[in-house]
Amino acid sequence: MTKQLSIDFNPDVYSQYESCREFIADDDIPRLCRNPRVLKKSIAADMDYSPSHFTNKLNNTGDHRFTLDDLELYVQRTNSVEPIKYLVSKYLFKQSKDELQKQIEELQQRLAETEG
Repeated sequence: MTKQLSIDFNPDVYSQYESCREFIADDDIPRLCRNPRVLKKSIAADMDYSPSHFTNKLNNTGDHRFTLDDLELYVQRTNSVEPIKYLVSKYLFKQSKDELQKQIEELQQRLAETEG
C-alpha cells in the first residue's frame, strides 16, 4: 500500500537561506520550535552542547561542523520539523517552469525504462 504525505509550508520563507544550517542558525530560531520562548542556549543544553559550542557548530567555526547527526538531534529535541520542511522546499518543491519541465522529462524517462 502506498502512503501519501501532505506537507504544508511556504517555500518563500525557506528561499531566503542558502543552507539548512543557515536556516537553523537564524537568530529568529524560536519561531522554529513549538514553544516560541525557547532560546538557543536552551536548545544547546537539550542537545548536550554549551551555547558557544552550538553557535560554533552553526557557524562552522574551526573544527566544529553541524552534522547530519546534529540535525536529527535538533529535530528530536526541539520537536520542530521546520528544517525538514526547508529541505523539502529546496530539493523537492519545483516552482519554475524550467524546473517542472526537467522533472517531467526525468519522470518520463523513468517511466520509459520501466516499460521497456
